[in-house]
Amino acid sequence: MTTDDGDRQPARGGTPTTIRRHDKGLPTQIGYYRDGYGNQLSSKTQRRFNRLRKWDDRAKASSTHLQSLRTGLGEIARLVSATDLPTSIHDRAARLFRDAWDANLLRGRSIEAIATASIFAACRLERLPRFLEELATVARVEETDIKNAYKLLNRELDLATPPPLPQDFLPRLANAVDAHRRVERRAHQLVTAPAVGILANGRQPAGVAAACLYHAHKESEMKNLRLTQQRLADAGYTTSTTIRNVRRKLLALNDASDLPDPDATLADYPR
Repeated sequence: MTTDDGDRQPARGGTPTTIRRHDKGLPTQIGYYRDGYGNQLSSKTQRRFNRLRKWDDRAKASSTHLQSLRTGLGEIARLVSATDLPTSIHDRAARLFRDAWDANLLRGRSIEAIATASIFAACRLERLPRFLEELATVARVEETDIKNAYKLLNRELDLATPPPLPQDFLPRLANAVDAHRRVERRAHQLVTAPAVGILANGRQPAGVAAACLYHAHKESEMKNLRLTQQRLADAGYTTSTTIRNVRRKLLALNDASDLPDPDATLADYPR
């Protein structure tokens, strides 16, 4: 390859390296049915390539230590696909799992639990929280195992995970119940209000976000949208009792004029 200055540089091909794969994306690829010119391989050559692929696959993870890395990163890829998480979460989770693997935290523990906990921790670190129950539904381990693995990662890797806030869960809840944009906008005003921030201390963040969304819906007096406490509770992995109790606190704050008035931007959204 020649640059604009006329210098010669070695050309490279293939995909870029990635920490998502145990070999960092530099594998050996052995064909199946055709050669490099597109010609059909004979049955004898195909059988020989089958044996070569088998031994090549074994050589990529020749020890149980390497096999655990490949298994864990493969499980992370599966979970990311199942939960439709962005690539930033995939990369962060793969990096956390590699750190746990380097620290020998996998010895005597479930690889799947550490992999799922890595995704949960990555979501917390990237401020894109996911419900633990949501991950448990697609994971291959129990919810308790994921909790214990997350505590292990948090302790041994000194993860500076920020506490989840109600506003972190609001967009997902609004999308799950198909809330009107006007309602979501007003709910965001509520969850970011100082008085609601004090109210949220010691309470489930998703429950506070759901209560603010329900309060904003009732405040809007929209009759053409069915948004119930039970729908919000199911979407937020909380209970209707929690939403009802927080709503009572919101009504008290509203009576005390501690809640912000709807701003002018709400007028841009028709009822």
